Amino acid sequence: MPKNGLEAAPPSGGLTAGRLSAGAALLGVVALVAIYSDTALSMLDLWSRMHAFDHAFLILPVCIYLIWERRHVLAGIDPSPSVIGAILLAGFGVMWMAADAVDVAIGRQTALIGMVESLVLTVVGWRLFRVLLFPMLFLWLVLPTDLNLLPPMQRLATIVSSQVIVLWGIPVFVEDVFIELPAARFWVAPGCAGLNFLLSGVALSILYAEQMYSSWTKRIICVAVAIVVALIANWLRIVAIIMASFYLQGQYNIDDHYTEGWLFFAAIMFLMMWLGWRFRDPAPAAARRSGDAASTAGRAGIAAALVAAIGIAGFFPAYSAYRQGDTSPVPPTRIVFPETIGEWRLLPDDSAWQPDFRDADAQATARYGNGAEQLSLYVAYYAYQGNGREVASYANQVYDGEKWSWLRSGNTKAVIGGNETGMSTTALKSGAGHRNVWHTYWLDGRYMNSPVLAKLTQAKADLLVGDRRAGFLAVSADEDVDPDHFRAFLAALPPFLSLAAPDAR
Repeated sequence: MPKNGLEAAPPSGGLTAGRLSAGAALLGVVALVAIYSDTALSMLDLWSRMHAFDHAFLILPVCIYLIWERRHVLAGIDPSPSVIGAILLAGFGVMWMAADAVDVAIGRQTALIGMVESLVLTVVGWRLFRVLLFPMLFLWLVLPTDLNLLPPMQRLATIVSSQVIVLWGIPVFVEDVFIELPAARFWVAPGCAGLNFLLSGVALSILYAEQMYSSWTKRIICVAVAIVVALIANWLRIVAIIMASFYLQGQYNIDDHYTEGWLFFAAIMFLMMWLGWRFRDPAPAAARRSGDAASTAGRAGIAAALVAAIGIAGFFPAYSAYRQGDTSPVPPTRIVFPETIGEWRLLPDDSAWQPDFRDADAQATARYGNGAEQLSLYVAYYAYQGNGREVASYANQVYDGEKWSWLRSGNTKAVIGGNETGMSTTALKSGAGHRNVWHTYWLDGRYMNSPVLAKLTQAKADLLVGDRRAGFLAVSADEDVDPDHFRAFLAALPPFLSLAAPDAR
């Protein structure tokens, strides 16, 4: 294959400065991954659990091969350690520390890849990094940033495949991501959405386009065609599976189509690469240059850049561990509900509704009545937030997922403690009927309904100086209760800490 834009230099008999800096960068990357091993292992775990990211296991070997392919070019370039790389390394370190403070895995993983690239730039400098630019950019494909594509791709695959079956003359009924035929019902599962085909096709086409074409127009067309082909291939795969199950009447094992799907995809990609080969560009003429042997001063500069880069990278997890470990003993906490809140009086709690905040230091639910109307008040309190113990977390829900399940969400406003604040609303359903929940977070002495703002507020308190206490407040009632009753009750609430931590103010 052509090596587009690479200037091949003959091997040098000695240790050139370029080779020394490349070896130092490799050593730095190994040290960096060791320092951030938890983050690296979390990426491996996700790749192994989700078929959509199977291709990620091949990205790193491909990057290593692409760097090895450029080894003679690297040997012919004199390195110049980069201060800009060190600044970028520090920036990604701050990003990792902030993501770690609020326990956002994709933030930590993105920061780790950014630190790897910045460390390489710091040690080898821009002239040598330019030669490594493609494998460095290709490395970003390991990040699991595409999960939001799953729901729309599921629906699109359901619609397209069902229409193809209708054209075949078979009556079809479609409901959400379910396809119902006269004798069977099929579910287009997340694994059948085609995200695995799409991501693998994009990664393969980017690599193929870089190796085969010098023209950017050809490269863009190559990737665009791969995206379209990957989507169509997945739709055809779904149609084939459903038709086989329909006509063979259960003789085809529909639960065992993973291997067949990848073989079909591989055959399609091989055909596309064979067609693309006919339009390849000739390899450019290569300029030859031998690198200079590494001088004592050059070696010292490379070593200093490596030590500085590792030192910068190691600072952030150390500081994060220090801040996480800088805790005071958490005093016993308890939730105290007043007998009256405005015109509402405390009633015996019937536990008809209970949110799920498992890591809270204290949580409780109370029921209040005002004539014929009744409301439930829930309060959760965190005396000290830390990694894995955050009030704004996907693990925390305003329903248990068993008795109550989600119906829809929205937003509204209410006055609490004399200040207008945003409130999130969640409608729930169960066998007992429907229920509305208004809820908000409490951090840094104020209410906020945005989980993003709650995460940022927590990060500020964790990394700098701030109040690490946090809480969650929710009011719930049957769906026929007037929203004005919610607002009147919230307006009469006492200060949050008088409810959540009366002994710790």
